Amino acid sequence: MVELDQKQNASRMLEMLSRLFRLSLKKTSGPLIPLQEELVHANTYMGIQQMRFRHKLVYTTEIEDGLSDIYVMRFILQSLLENSITHGISTSEGAGEVSLNIYRQEDPEPALIYYIYDSGLEADEQKINKILNMKPDERQDTVGLALQNINGRLKIKFGDPYGITFRKIPGVGTVFIVSQPFITKEDLENHA
Repeated sequence: MVELDQKQNASRMLEMLSRLFRLSLKKTSGPLIPLQEELVHANTYMGIQQMRFRHKLVYTTEIEDGLSDIYVMRFILQSLLENSITHGISTSEGAGEVSLNIYRQEDPEPALIYYIYDSGLEADEQKINKILNMKPDERQDTVGLALQNINGRLKIKFGDPYGITFRKIPGVGTVFIVSQPFITKEDLENHA
Protein backbone atom coordinates (compact mmCIF):
# COMPACT_ATOMS: atom_id res chain seq x y z
CA MET A 1 0.00 0.00 0.00
CA VAL A 2 2.83 2.37 0.81
CA GLU A 3 4.57 1.52 -2.47
CA LEU A 4 1.31 2.16 -4.35
CA ASP A 5 1.02 5.55 -2.58
CA GLN A 6 -2.03 4.44 -0.61
CA LYS A 7 -0.83 6.06 2.60
CA GLN A 8 -4.27 6.48 4.17
CA ASN A 9 -5.10 2.82 3.59
CA ALA A 10 -1.70 1.75 4.91
CA SER A 11 -2.20 3.86 8.03
CA ARG A 12 -5.69 2.41 8.58
CA MET A 13 -4.34 -1.13 8.07
CA LEU A 14 -1.59 -0.53 10.64
CA GLU A 15 -4.15 0.77 13.14
CA MET A 16 -6.28 -2.35 12.68
CA LEU A 17 -3.26 -4.65 12.93
CA SER A 18 -2.13 -3.00 16.15
CA ARG A 19 -5.66 -3.29 17.58
CA LEU A 20 -5.73 -6.97 16.59
CA PHE A 21 -2.37 -7.58 18.28
CA ARG A 22 -3.48 -5.77 21.46
CA LEU A 23 -6.69 -7.80 21.59
CA SER A 24 -4.75 -11.03 21.05
CA LEU A 25 -2.32 -10.23 23.84
CA LYS A 26 -4.93 -8.93 26.30
CA LYS A 27 -4.93 -10.88 29.54
CA THR A 28 -8.22 -12.35 30.64
CA SER A 29 -9.22 -14.07 33.86
CA GLY A 30 -10.26 -17.23 32.02
CA PRO A 31 -11.13 -18.75 28.66
CA LEU A 32 -14.52 -16.99 28.50
CA ILE A 33 -15.06 -13.36 27.53
CA PRO A 34 -18.16 -11.28 26.73
CA LEU A 35 -19.38 -11.75 23.16
CA GLN A 36 -18.90 -8.03 22.50
CA GLU A 37 -15.12 -8.44 23.04
CA GLU A 38 -14.98 -11.49 20.75
CA LEU A 39 -16.87 -9.51 18.10
CA VAL A 40 -14.41 -6.60 18.28
CA HIS A 41 -11.58 -9.07 17.64
CA ALA A 42 -13.43 -10.84 14.80
CA ASN A 43 -14.59 -7.62 13.14
CA THR A 44 -11.11 -6.09 13.33
CA TYR A 45 -9.71 -9.18 11.64
CA MET A 46 -12.39 -9.01 8.94
CA GLY A 47 -11.71 -5.29 8.40
CA ILE A 48 -8.10 -6.17 7.64
CA GLN A 49 -9.21 -8.89 5.24
CA GLN A 50 -11.64 -6.55 3.48
CA MET A 51 -8.79 -4.11 2.88
CA ARG A 52 -6.62 -6.96 1.67
CA PHE A 53 -9.20 -8.42 -0.74
CA ARG A 54 -10.79 -5.06 -1.59
CA HIS A 55 -13.87 -5.70 -3.71
CA LYS A 56 -13.51 -9.48 -3.61
CA LEU A 57 -14.88 -9.84 -0.05
CA VAL A 58 -18.29 -8.84 1.27
CA TYR A 59 -18.70 -9.32 5.04
CA THR A 60 -22.00 -8.98 6.85
CA THR A 61 -23.11 -9.60 10.42
CA GLU A 62 -26.43 -10.05 12.08
CA ILE A 63 -26.34 -10.29 15.86
CA GLU A 64 -29.54 -10.83 17.84
CA ASP A 65 -30.19 -8.02 20.32
CA GLY A 66 -29.29 -8.61 23.96
CA LEU A 67 -26.40 -11.02 23.41
CA SER A 68 -23.37 -8.73 23.81
CA ASP A 69 -22.90 -9.66 27.49
CA ILE A 70 -23.17 -13.42 26.97
CA TYR A 71 -19.87 -15.19 27.65
CA VAL A 72 -18.12 -17.09 24.86
CA MET A 73 -14.82 -18.85 24.25
CA ARG A 74 -12.06 -16.55 23.13
CA PHE A 75 -10.70 -16.68 19.53
CA ILE A 76 -13.37 -19.00 18.12
CA LEU A 77 -14.88 -16.54 15.64
CA GLN A 78 -11.67 -15.17 14.15
CA SER A 79 -10.37 -18.67 13.42
CA LEU A 80 -13.59 -19.73 11.70
CA LEU A 81 -13.81 -16.51 9.70
CA GLU A 82 -10.18 -17.01 8.66
CA ASN A 83 -11.06 -20.55 7.58
CA SER A 84 -13.93 -19.20 5.45
CA ILE A 85 -11.62 -16.76 3.71
CA THR A 86 -8.68 -19.14 3.26
CA HIS A 87 -10.65 -22.14 2.02
CA GLY A 88 -13.78 -20.49 0.64
CA ILE A 89 -13.28 -16.97 -0.66
CA SER A 90 -9.61 -16.80 -1.65
CA THR A 91 -9.93 -19.91 -3.84
CA SER A 92 -13.04 -18.74 -5.70
CA GLU A 93 -13.28 -16.63 -8.82
CA GLY A 94 -14.75 -13.17 -8.41
CA ALA A 95 -16.29 -11.66 -5.30
CA GLY A 96 -17.24 -13.79 -2.32
CA GLU A 97 -19.38 -13.37 0.74
CA VAL A 98 -18.84 -14.24 4.37
CA SER A 99 -21.66 -13.67 6.83
CA LEU A 100 -21.83 -14.12 10.57
CA ASN A 101 -25.14 -14.54 12.36
CA ILE A 102 -25.33 -15.01 16.12
CA TYR A 103 -28.56 -15.84 17.86
CA ARG A 104 -30.11 -17.59 20.83
CA GLN A 105 -31.64 -21.01 20.32
CA GLU A 106 -34.17 -22.21 22.90
CA ASP A 107 -34.70 -25.85 22.03
CA PRO A 108 -33.71 -28.34 23.39
CA GLU A 109 -31.85 -26.08 25.88
CA PRO A 110 -30.89 -22.43 25.66
CA ALA A 111 -27.76 -22.19 23.52
CA LEU A 112 -25.77 -19.53 21.72
CA ILE A 113 -25.35 -20.26 18.01
CA TYR A 114 -22.77 -18.83 15.60
CA TYR A 115 -23.77 -19.35 11.98
CA ILE A 116 -20.80 -18.66 9.68
CA TYR A 117 -21.59 -18.78 5.97
CA ASP A 118 -19.23 -18.38 3.03
CA SER A 119 -20.01 -18.50 -0.68
CA GLY A 120 -17.04 -20.76 -1.45
CA LEU A 121 -18.08 -23.95 -3.21
CA GLU A 122 -14.96 -26.11 -2.98
CA ALA A 123 -15.44 -27.64 0.48
CA ASP A 124 -15.45 -31.41 0.81
CA GLU A 125 -18.24 -32.17 3.29
CA GLN A 126 -17.04 -35.71 4.08
CA LYS A 127 -13.48 -34.57 4.69
CA ILE A 128 -14.51 -31.70 6.97
CA ASN A 129 -16.90 -33.87 8.98
CA LYS A 130 -14.15 -36.47 9.34
CA ILE A 131 -11.82 -33.76 10.69
CA LEU A 132 -14.48 -32.54 13.13
CA ASN A 133 -15.07 -36.05 14.46
CA MET A 134 -11.41 -37.10 14.61
CA LYS A 135 -9.76 -37.77 17.99
CA PRO A 136 -6.47 -35.93 18.66
CA ASP A 137 -4.46 -39.17 18.62
CA GLU A 138 -5.84 -40.01 15.13
CA ARG A 139 -4.15 -37.01 13.48
CA GLN A 140 -1.70 -37.78 10.73
CA ASP A 141 -1.05 -34.28 9.35
CA THR A 142 -1.91 -30.64 10.01
CA VAL A 143 -4.81 -30.39 7.53
CA GLY A 144 -7.87 -29.22 9.46
CA LEU A 145 -5.94 -28.79 12.69
CA ALA A 146 -7.58 -25.43 13.51
CA LEU A 147 -11.09 -26.87 13.06
CA GLN A 148 -10.28 -29.89 15.15
CA ASN A 149 -8.72 -27.73 17.89
CA ILE A 150 -11.69 -25.36 18.04
CA ASN A 151 -14.18 -28.21 18.12
CA GLY A 152 -12.11 -29.98 20.79
CA ARG A 153 -11.90 -26.84 22.95
CA LEU A 154 -15.68 -26.40 22.78
CA LYS A 155 -16.38 -30.03 23.67
CA ILE A 156 -13.86 -30.11 26.54
CA LYS A 157 -15.28 -26.90 28.04
CA PHE A 158 -19.00 -27.47 27.44
CA GLY A 159 -19.52 -31.18 26.73
CA ASP A 160 -20.36 -33.34 23.70
CA PRO A 161 -23.70 -31.75 22.78
CA TYR A 162 -21.81 -28.58 21.84
CA GLY A 163 -19.19 -27.83 19.20
CA ILE A 164 -19.04 -27.34 15.45
CA THR A 165 -21.21 -28.82 12.74
CA PHE A 166 -20.67 -28.31 9.02
CA ARG A 167 -23.03 -28.18 6.06
CA LYS A 168 -22.43 -27.70 2.38
CA ILE A 169 -25.25 -26.01 0.51
CA PRO A 170 -24.95 -27.28 -3.08
CA GLY A 171 -24.35 -24.44 -5.52
CA VAL A 172 -24.55 -21.82 -2.75
CA GLY A 173 -21.70 -22.22 -0.25
CA THR A 174 -20.73 -23.66 3.10
CA VAL A 175 -21.87 -23.16 6.68
CA PHE A 176 -20.16 -23.78 9.99
CA ILE A 177 -22.51 -23.80 12.97
CA VAL A 178 -21.03 -23.41 16.43
CA SER A 179 -23.12 -24.11 19.50
CA GLN A 180 -22.32 -23.44 23.12
CA PRO A 181 -24.36 -23.04 26.31
CA PHE A 182 -25.95 -19.69 27.01
CA ILE A 183 -23.68 -18.27 29.75
CA THR A 184 -24.32 -15.01 31.60
CA LYS A 185 -22.07 -13.16 34.04
CA GLU A 186 -24.31 -14.41 36.86
CA ASP A 187 -23.75 -18.01 35.69
CA LEU A 188 -19.98 -17.47 35.90
CA GLU A 189 -20.22 -15.91 39.37
CA ASN A 190 -22.46 -18.74 40.63
CA HIS A 191 -19.97 -21.38 39.47
CA ALA A 192 -16.85 -19.58 40.73
